This record gives sequence, structure tokens and C-alpha cells, in this order.
Amino acid sequence: MIIRLPALEAQYAKKSAARSIQGHAIRAEIIGSHQCSAEGYTVRSPASVLVLCRRLVDAGFDPRRQLDAYRNEVLALRVRSIGRGALLTVKERPFGPVFERWVPFSTPPVRPALPQNEGARL
Repeated sequence: MIIRLPALEAQYAKKSAARSIQGHAIRAEIIGSHQCSAEGYTVRSPASVLVLCRRLVDAGFDPRRQLDAYRNEVLALRVRSIGRGALLTVKERPFGPVFERWVPFSTPPVRPALPQNEGARL
């Protein structure tokens, strides 16, 4: 299944930079259930491998690079392209977890401060 998000794809496509090494997979280590590390970056999240993909693309790694995630020297997950992995997240559904489009958090509106009662006494 290919999920297309033109605006995000364009953003991540522009991020390819000097750290690009074609044909060389990035090796990541999965630690516990919510942590993943690679190339000096560590993330903590329920979908840590996908969050790590976003972090690596934002850091300038070529979005076309593959990422191999290992747990105790055993290949646990292969992401064919960190750019594509950066566009996904995992959501819990009644029938189990599924991959879905990742949507960046928007800044929530700020609540106005409550008016102070200058004459209020306790």
C-alpha cells in the first residue's frame, strides 16, 4: 500500500543532503518497546522506528535510504525508504494496530488567561 501526501513528500524530498550514501542501509537498534537509535539519534515513541525515520530525514539523510531495524542482532523491521517511513505512523484500532498517514501536530490555540478578580478576597 502506497500512501501519497504530496506536500509532505515534497518537504522530505528536498531534505536529501550531504549525508547520502547510496546503497547503504542505515542500521537501527530497537531497545525495549518504545526506543530506537541510529546514526547518533535516539527517539522514544510507541512508533519509534517511524519517528526515527522523520528525525533522520529532518537531519539531512537521503530520504531514499533504507533503514534496517534490529532487536538483539535479529532483523525485526525493514523500512525501504526513510522518506516513506517518515510519512507513516501506527494507530491502534479495535481490530489491532495499523499503519496510517502521519499528520504533524498543529499548534493548539492558546486559551486566554482567566480574568483576575482584583477585589476578590479569600
